[in-house]
Amino acid sequence: MESTEFYWYRRTKTGELRRTPRCKDCEIYRRSSSVDYHVNELFNQTKRRSRKKGIKFTLTKEWYRNKLNGSCELSGVPFEFHSKKRSPSARAASVDRIVPSLGYIQSNCRMICVSLNYLFSSWGESEALGIVLPYLRLKGFSVETTPDE
Repeated sequence: MESTEFYWYRRTKTGELRRTPRCKDCEIYRRSSSVDYHVNELFNQTKRRSRKKGIKFTLTKEWYRNKLNGSCELSGVPFEFHSKKRSPSARAASVDRIVPSLGYIQSNCRMICVSLNYLFSSWGESEALGIVLPYLRLKGFSVETTPDE
């Protein structure tokens, strides 16, 4: 589809609707940059996943909205709401179940970066830290650990 074939509508000062050409890629980028777009996307994805797995789901769109206005709960990195490629950005928001068997309930979920969620879902948080911390030390970072790590 050529960019001239995609239109959006806006109101003029007189209240008349005017059709204006807009690049389709620009429109997709604009929509995907809003928090409400991501609230709906994540809500629908996790609800569908919970239904498929047969696990409890009690999260609300308000919970998503509150979590998405911040940053990753583990790293503090701000979320990225758009990506020009098909795969999600490493800093995109993702719902993490702390205890997977409890399902998607507010006390069991946190909003973290996709990259951390991929890492933890494969090997678990403690195993991932056992790899990441020595790597950071090897690269010259000063990493202080507490007794529970």
